[in-house]
Amino acid sequence: MPSKFLPVLLAVVVTYAATSFFTATPTRQVFGGTVDSGGTHLILATGKLQNLEADALYVMDERSHKLAVYLIRAKKLELHSMRDCSYDFQLTAFGEQSPTVGEVKDVVRKKKIKTP
Repeated sequence: MPSKFLPVLLAVVVTYAATSFFTATPTRQVFGGTVDSGGTHLILATGKLQNLEADALYVMDERSHKLAVYLIRAKKLELHSMRDCSYDFQLTAFGEQSPTVGEVKDVVRKKKIKTP
């Protein structure tokens, strides 16, 4: 883990924990932002995981395509899960979809819409 990543993570966690601790009612808000420090580009988001009754901090490293999910509960920070998403982003489609990717491609081709 890059040494410049730890201060950023600590700042986000402390800010989030402080606002969670001093908030009288539970919030349902999701916050997000990006950090670009020394070549590490991170996307950060916070939210609640209802099924685990915990607050969550999501950290996505755009360079390595890794996603880390941290849980904040009982005033403790714990790593919940980690995933290398690089293969996920290579899929064209996954699961049930309507319309399918093929159907959308057909409409785009018929209307001669330019794609990036």
